[in-house]
Amino acid sequence: YCSSLGSINLPNRVKTIGKRAFDGCSSLSHIELPQSLLSIEMEAFGDCISLNEIVIPNSVVRIESYAFLQSTVATVRIGNGVTSIGSGVFDGCYKLQYIYCSAITPPILGSSAIPTSVGIIYVPRESVEEYRALWNDFANKIAAYDFE
Repeated sequence: YCSSLGSINLPNRVKTIGKRAFDGCSSLSHIELPQSLLSIEMEAFGDCISLNEIVIPNSVVRIESYAFLQSTVATVRIGNGVTSIGSGVFDGCYKLQYIYCSAITPPILGSSAIPTSVGIIYVPRESVEEYRALWNDFANKIAAYDFE
């Protein structure tokens, strides 16, 4: 609940963003996540009402339940290492319009991980049909994207 924290660059030795680490940081508008990061725990960015975009590095393997609960994130870029996205990760993120998920194999989605109001989910061109089959609630929102 550090309401005056506006921006932070985490050092490259950080492996985990702990439970509720930035919960209630209402002024947080930019965070640079390091390539050493492996996981984002429960409610790590809950109620971050100034956070518009988040880039999750390729090193991250899992995003735990409710990690972005009630945040105002509009664009999420998920690295290719993510294998699981927990329940309600983006619960209450009603401004969420774009998800770019670069993993070739679709991550396992927990229940209500993504709000039905999401605009477009961009996935690797070669994986579109697999995403549509596994993320069937969002099949009509999944679009091909050429990740570099």
